[in-house]
Amino acid sequence: MKQTCEKLKKTFLSLLEQQKTEDITSIKIKDLIAAAGIARSTFYANYENLDSLIEDMIDDFLQNVEEKVHSSLSSRPLCLCPFSHAIVENQNFLSLLYHSKYQAYLLQNIRKSLAHLVSYQFQAKKSSLDNLHQQSSFLSHAYVSYIAEGLEKQNPTQIQQGALLLHANIESINQP
Repeated sequence: MKQTCEKLKKTFLSLLEQQKTEDITSIKIKDLIAAAGIARSTFYANYENLDSLIEDMIDDFLQNVEEKVHSSLSSRPLCLCPFSHAIVENQNFLSLLYHSKYQAYLLQNIRKSLAHLVSYQFQAKKSSLDNLHQQSSFLSHAYVSYIAEGLEKQNPTQIQQGALLLHANIESINQP
């Protein structure tokens, strides 16, 4: 089942790229299953609908980024470099999501992911840094909004700046 899900996700991205579409919802299930070479029933055995596939793709993206950030924690305080790089590397897909009905889901889950990473770091330091946690949550929200604005304008420079500013502010909070 996991292989089928991965195949569907890769095929979906491939179709988006091939069609050079600005509308993520232009990909239809019939086109997806034909390109993936699977039966309609196999698609529905894994996903309720196209929305659930796309939401799964967003969740996977953020989970992979969180795992990369967590693996970097052993060598240094909270480092959001993997997060910044992932935003920049996937800006085309993220822009398509941002300009679709998935915008709220995407932004909500990016904020949740950042809050989780910041909370994890403060717990790892075994600090009672409630004020810093609140400050970092505010900064996360502000910079995610800045990144979202870059996605809306399809401005790669702003997306990268937002990710780097977020990283720099988290780093400054981590300083003793």
